[in-house]
Amino acid sequence: MNFSDELRQRLNVCVKSEWCSRVLQRLAESRSIQCATDEAKLRHLFAAFLCSDMNVVGSGGLPAGLQDMHMAILQGRHVVQMDEAVNVAASAKERFDDGRGVS
Repeated sequence: MNFSDELRQRLNVCVKSEWCSRVLQRLAESRSIQCATDEAKLRHLFAAFLCSDMNVVGSGGLPAGLQDMHMAILQGRHVVQMDEAVNVAASAKERFDDGRGVS
């Protein structure tokens, strides 16, 4: 079974196949899941994905030409990792304050 393809088809989670292989190898070494079902392996992969940095494990999953889809609604599930959040309602001084009272 191609686990990266299965994750993409079932959950729209796009990961590198090399990452799947590494995770399954580590699981096999630590938990002896060689005999586990493919469904159990997929659950383990998804759990590992939820704790991973998508910049490292992800293979990109948004539609091609997304930048041209202004105000379009994407159908289905899509996973997005937020690296930073900014309170746009705050003043510029508050937004760039590092939290220690020094800006």
